[in-house]
Amino acid sequence: MLEKLLRDGEGNAVVEFSIVLPLLVTLGFGAFEFSNAFFEHQEVTTGIRDAARYFARIPVNIAGADPCTDPNSAASIPSAQNIAVYGTAAAATNPRVQGWAPANVLITCVGPIANPINPATGEPTYRGASQLWMIEASTSFPYSSFGMLRAIGLTTPNLSAAHYERWIGG
Repeated sequence: MLEKLLRDGEGNAVVEFSIVLPLLVTLGFGAFEFSNAFFEHQEVTTGIRDAARYFARIPVNIAGADPCTDPNSAASIPSAQNIAVYGTAAAATNPRVQGWAPANVLITCVGPIANPINPATGEPTYRGASQLWMIEASTSFPYSSFGMLRAIGLTTPNLSAAHYERWIGG
């Protein structure tokens, strides 16, 4: 009877399925988690680019002033932060990415940077003033995981992005 039981193949599929099922579930949820993280990173990158482009076009009241400290453009920093997070200059209730807030967005000015002279023409390489400014919009905040990363013992990564845009004023 023991020999007959050992040769019996009924139920093999159930046993094999019960062994493979945890692996398939882990792979499925892992693919879903990765896809969501990739999508959210793309949304954050898009928001940061939008904010940098918006702020790079804000005019200054004082000629030659740092765009980040000029009263006119400095007042536009909250609008740029809102554009990054909500897609609109006014604060809204639905951010592009869950857990992202305007306080996580940093708008800074890099410069002044000398506009090099083109030796062939004797004119500045880039159209505009002799001093250039770069606007940097950046962010970093914890990714709001579905829990799959913690379930397999990994730490939740930060979503971060940065974008530079040449300030051109208004």
